[in-house]
Amino acid sequence: KEVPHRSLTEGSDVVITYAVLLDTNEDGVRSIPITKDHLKLLGIPENQLYKDALQSTPRLMPPSITVMDNQIRDFFYPDAMPLVNHHMLIVSSEQHYYGATSICYKGILECIAEEENSDLFVALPSMNASIVIPDDGTRSAEHVKWLFRGITDSGFLKEGEILSSMLYHFDRSTGI
Repeated sequence: KEVPHRSLTEGSDVVITYAVLLDTNEDGVRSIPITKDHLKLLGIPENQLYKDALQSTPRLMPPSITVMDNQIRDFFYPDAMPLVNHHMLIVSSEQHYYGATSICYKGILECIAEEENSDLFVALPSMNASIVIPDDGTRSAEHVKWLFRGITDSGFLKEGEILSSMLYHFDRSTGI
């Protein structure tokens, strides 16, 4: 009620909120949430704030795209497992904080869809990252939902980090 926000998509359980980035370092990100009172004091409408955020956020928190299996390999078995491309991608920010925002960056999903030559399943299980799986026709939406539920239900994510259990679908032909 106190912060300006907008829904990620129609029917989404995820909303976009805004913050002033104060600092990023090895300990994390320091920011201040923008409230409706801030906007009123500054005389800035939410639409302008949204446009400004679309311009500044990719610069302040550049995107990072990682093949999930390789990240697991590098963490647990750096010398024992070969590099693989399982086509499950982690999309985050270079800082790995509040990285789920990265899927909103202009052209990011289009670029991934073009590279993978397919539509995409997108999940936002954590505030810090989203997960993208190409929809190459070999997995049903129900199977992909089951995979993502395993991530949010595993206990791997801290309670305050869980963002959504919804599954989104990106259609590369329409950009929606």
